[in-house]
Amino acid sequence: EERIVQELNKAAVPALKEEVLIASDSTMGQTTYTLLEGEGAIKFGEPELIIPNDIAGETMTEFQITGSLTVSGIYYDQDAMIEILKNELLLKNSPEKELLRINEDSTSYRIFDRDEAAGKIKVTANIKGIEQYKIDPESEEGARLLEKIREHILGADIDTASRYIQNLPEINIVEIESWPAWAPTIPNLPENIEFELKEAVMVN
Repeated sequence: EERIVQELNKAAVPALKEEVLIASDSTMGQTTYTLLEGEGAIKFGEPELIIPNDIAGETMTEFQITGSLTVSGIYYDQDAMIEILKNELLLKNSPEKELLRINEDSTSYRIFDRDEAAGKIKVTANIKGIEQYKIDPESEEGARLLEKIREHILGADIDTASRYIQNLPEINIVEIESWPAWAPTIPNLPENIEFELKEAVMVN
């Protein structure tokens, strides 16, 4: 009995996923449904087992037990859900930053309320995005940041200046090129320091 119950439970979720795939196929590619998984998302009924009642006391190499299990789950329109999460992420985006990329594969859900009578559930959903600071030299904030950097690195040696800039939260990677190439320090005149801003390169 324990063995067949284990097998029934093991087969239940793949069977549900197969049903969800069939539902997706029925939309002719217009909708992609996804099975909601996680704690409390899938309901398992009591297994019904059929065990021969005439095998007690018998010696045999094998015998057959059959069983069935009712299992239910919830599936949703994946694209619609991701679109909702994307919009929420954009609304919560920091004003001084810009959203570079949304990782659609990072979505996760947790059921926190279930109304069986109404056939409704409430979930918390999460999705991850990558954002970067907006450094526009033409904007007040961008100009102020560059001026702050310029003031701190005037006359500093290359390594010290590089470490200072690298430690700023707005900066991903810093490269300093001096002229002449052998010059060990940053110029002492602010007008001799130029900045070149580059977009962050996203790597999967």
